[in-house]
Formats: sequence, C-alpha cells, structure tokens
Amino acid sequence: MSTESESDTDTKKDLKRLKEIMLSDDEWKLMKQLTKILQPFYDGTKLLGGEKYATASFMYYVVATLQIKVIPKEVEVVNLTNDDDAFDDDIEFEDGDDDDVIIMQNTKRKIKIKNPLNCEGKEEEVKRNLYHLLHHYWENPAKEGMISALLDPRVKSLNFVSSLKKEGIISLLRDEYQFVKESEEFATGTKLNSDDLDLLESNNSLLIDMFAESQSAENEINDYLSLQQLSPKTDPYKWWAGNQNRFPILSYLAKKYLSISATSTSSERLFSQAGNTMTAKRTQLKPKFFEKLLFLKKNHKILGNIFPPEIYNEI
Repeated sequence: MSTESESDTDTKKDLKRLKEIMLSDDEWKLMKQLTKILQPFYDGTKLLGGEKYATASFMYYVVATLQIKVIPKEVEVVNLTNDDDAFDDDIEFEDGDDDDVIIMQNTKRKIKIKNPLNCEGKEEEVKRNLYHLLHHYWENPAKEGMISALLDPRVKSLNFVSSLKKEGIISLLRDEYQFVKESEEFATGTKLNSDDLDLLESNNSLLIDMFAESQSAENEINDYLSLQQLSPKTDPYKWWAGNQNRFPILSYLAKKYLSISATSTSSERLFSQAGNTMTAKRTQLKPKFFEKLLFLKKNHKILGNIFPPEIYNEI
C-alpha cells in the first residue's frame, strides 16, 4: 500500500514539474514565428549543398534573398564579438545545482527552465541579429562566386548587387577573358601576313567573312551580356555547350567557374562513400583501383545501361 502511495506521489511530482517546464502559449507562438524565419535558411542551405547542378553561381543570390527576408524594421549596431544571443537578456541564470536547470553549451552557464521566456520583441530581435550576421560574414564577396554568377545565364543580370559592384565584376571577367585569350591555348594566330592582306584586298568574300568572325571574338562579353536572362530551369552546362562556338573563351571560363561547389557538402558525401568502400576488410585496395570503384559508385546510374539488368540492380 505504501509503495502505491509513494508511486502516486512521485507521479504527481513529475506531472507538476512537467507542467512547470512546458512551453507557454507565447513560447509556442514564438517557435512558429522562428520556424518561418529559419525556413528560407534551410532551403538555401539545401540548394547550395547540391552536387548535380551549378551551385556557386547561386551563392550570393541566396545570401541577398535571405538578407531581404530578415531585414529588421530598425537597423541597430550589434556586437558580433560576444557569445550572447537574442534570448540572453531575458534568461535567469543560475550557478547552483538544480534539476530544473540546463547548461548552455556556448557559455557553460546554467539557466532555469521553469521560468517562461519574455517573448515580446524576440522575433524582431532574431531577424535583426541574422541580418547583421549575414552582412558581417558576406560583406566582401569572393571573386570566384561573383564571376560564376555572371557566367550563369539564369542570374547574369546580377540584380542582387549594386550597379557599381556589377561593373566591378564585369571588369574582373574582362581581365580573366584577356588572360585566357592571350594564353597559348587560345592563341589562334589571327594576325594576317602580307599574302592574306592581298587576298582580302582582292574582295575574296570567304576570307573577309572568316576575318570578320575572328574579329568578333573581341565582343564576346558584350554579346553575352546583351542576351536576355534565361529561365531558372535552364541547364547552364547544356547552354554553354550549345553556344561554345559563339562564345569560345567565355564557355571555357564558364566551365572553370560554374564547376565550383558553393559548399563542402558534396566533398563530405564523397568522403563518406569512400569510407563505406574502404572498409576494414578492404584496406589493401590499390589507389587506382579504389579511385575506379568510387567513380563507378558515383556514376553507376549513368553507366547502368551497359550492364545486364540483374547486375545493375545489385550495384
């Protein structure tokens, strides 16, 4: 009998404690608001973590979009050097031992979880902190990411940056273009000797057209920039492959910059797959053979049609 009574008492104590630490209605409302604020960050992270499409060209577009979504009503100066967050001012900290406290990992301070949080203004404060963090860490965009965006026909208008920054990015592209053009790989020998000039002066229409075509390469960048921006569903790799003859040097640069990954997610996936391939029982694999196994693992869906169906299903 005493055991049942003690059990009931413990149950009531647990119920009382659970009620005390349950989120209040205001806290649940704040959680929903924060979910809406953070959803675009999740979507952006997922987009930039892809490996089957160009990601670097979208990097600064995503950042600019996030900045717009979290822009606060009032922009205030925020100290980004401390570890405090938007909730620290309204949390009661505790130094003693208590079952109703949790430890904050960043500060190692204990906080009481029985006391409801003052949720007034927290949504705006979180947005303000996120806005300042985005500006702080993405204030100086990398050259590679911006050129990648300029060479992506889906976002080449760069409407997410100022006109001044856009001109600077175009100038960087011109420098890259000139460097590649003067390299040995693209030295096509467009200078004409005296015999060529004599033929041109003789009104040879075929040679005149060929010479005019070689000279038009000077206007590659201007011609590309004058094109209309394409649909987001366009595959930039296929587009550049189809326009390689029209833009020979720019297509070369597009391959170079559009192949850059915005995040390390794809590399981390590869390391994970490598770990699954190089197991404790397969440590004697030769590097070249191991490399081929990884290649087949990553591309088996493309190569699948060369195998019988039963083998393909086992891969």
